[in-house]
Amino acid sequence: MYLLQKKNLLQSVFDNKYLSTIWGPTCDSCDCIIKDVLLPEFYIGDWLIWKDMGAYTTSRVCEFNGFLQPIVHSFIRKSQWLISIFEMFISRNITTFYNNLTL
Repeated sequence: MYLLQKKNLLQSVFDNKYLSTIWGPTCDSCDCIIKDVLLPEFYIGDWLIWKDMGAYTTSRVCEFNGFLQPIVHSFIRKSQWLISIFEMFISRNITTFYNNLTL
């Protein structure tokens, strides 16, 4: 029998923290992700997760230094997806309605 435990991905499992700066792969001064923060030690294969990283994170990707573009795994809660679809539907119908009005 296996016991499954819920893990909080945003909470460290280690107590030791180190003053850290995280850089992107380009070695460019614009490629600083986060600076002077206390972080736990990371290991190969560890994932770093950000909420709302921004629209330009993949548009700035280049293959400088031999790094390929990353594979992006986007996800959204079903409730948020339904709300966004509904808002898009309402927005398009309102626009169509106003465009068809004759003065």
